[in-house]
Amino acid sequence: IRRCKEDKTTAFIYLRITIDEERAELSLKEQIKVADWDSRTKQVRGNSVQVKALNQYMEDVKFKVKLKHRMLLDKEALITAETVKLAIWACILFKKGTNSSSCWTTI
Repeated sequence: IRRCKEDKTTAFIYLRITIDEERAELSLKEQIKVADWDSRTKQVRGNSVQVKALNQYMEDVKFKVKLKHRMLLDKEALITAETVKLAIWACILFKKGTNSSSCWTTI
């Protein structure tokens, strides 16, 4: 998570991709209270429907990152943190406004 500059009690959730010590970050565009973040489990604390949905969303994103990484490996593409980030970012942009999930299954 990354704390907000204006309000130190809230934070944005970021995805960090690390490959061969190279890091890339991508915002999940979700905001939470810092006190609700469990740094050990890397999840939001709580049992509300919203918290459960957010934690599930983060698990889904992790799965999709691993899927994209495997797909890049299969294509024998150059794999860096930045190339994985760009592949995911492209899918997020592609998916906006469509109900298609085909981007997650192709490179």
